[in-house]
Amino acid sequence: MRRIACIDIGTNSIRMLGLEINRDRFTPLIRLMEITRLGKGVDVNGVLNRQSIERAKHTLRDFKEKGEDLGITAFYVAATSAVRDAANKKEFLHEIKDSTGLTVEVLSGEEEAKLSFIGAVFEEPLEEHEPVMVIDIGGGSTEFILGKGKEPAVLKSFDVGAVRMTEKYITADPIAVKEYNAMLEGVKRIIGPFIKEIRQTDPIDQVIGVGGTVTTLAAMLLKMEIYDIEKIQGFTFGLQQLRGLIGEMLAKKMDERKKIPGLQPKRADIIPAGAGILLCIMEEMEIDEIKVKDSDLLLGMAITREGLMKKSTV
Repeated sequence: MRRIACIDIGTNSIRMLGLEINRDRFTPLIRLMEITRLGKGVDVNGVLNRQSIERAKHTLRDFKEKGEDLGITAFYVAATSAVRDAANKKEFLHEIKDSTGLTVEVLSGEEEAKLSFIGAVFEEPLEEHEPVMVIDIGGGSTEFILGKGKEPAVLKSFDVGAVRMTEKYITADPIAVKEYNAMLEGVKRIIGPFIKEIRQTDPIDQVIGVGGTVTTLAAMLLKMEIYDIEKIQGFTFGLQQLRGLIGEMLAKKMDERKKIPGLQPKRADIIPAGAGILLCIMEEMEIDEIKVKDSDLLLGMAITREGLMKKSTV
């Protein structure tokens, strides 16, 4: 029996999934998430700022301590968009190592996409060649993974994320329709050619959404006062529901958005942009609904790092 933890250092948040492994089976021990906004200003300034780095160090020390209290002995740590784009990423990695003892692996966009796909489809009853698309909307980037059954076939990462698009386009409070539409057009210019290309392949039978944007939108639609992974996992919502939620958010100032059930107050500034990215994807792909999974990059890390490609109990 072995206890491990996987940690994702993202643009907007740091997350940890602790698991107990018994042969080829594993079960969750702990899930932690803290919004640290590590990627704040990276798109504009090209570097991780000092306050964000200190928040990340504090959060990682806290997560590691909580994990060790549960008997976790191995920590797999990965960083994504904000760190891989930052000019001072080497300095950041050294600081994390010195401060926490954790070694951080910086994932490429394609590696991030593959791990998210593995985690998302792990428990899906897919036929061997059944087309499935997994979409991971993060703070700094969005990953598209087109798979055949449980094998990823096409992986693509774009610098389009909820934090990045908010910083680039959104200034008014409440959000100006002109700004929001400009952001939507910007997203479509970046992802449109890729989506046009993949739509020329076989019809995609299923679209799965993972990442903080999609799970937050699901929690808002479910009006969750307390996040419930069991209700999120497998929840499906449609394009019209998404449009309605965006309309509700655009009509509110920031302080009012913070009170929407299911929305963590620290996400209130960036969730409209994240919702807009998903809107663009669904419209461009001409899909009416999306299935939500809370199993993503973290589960993919556990499966690959521990060699657990067989179906397990999660």
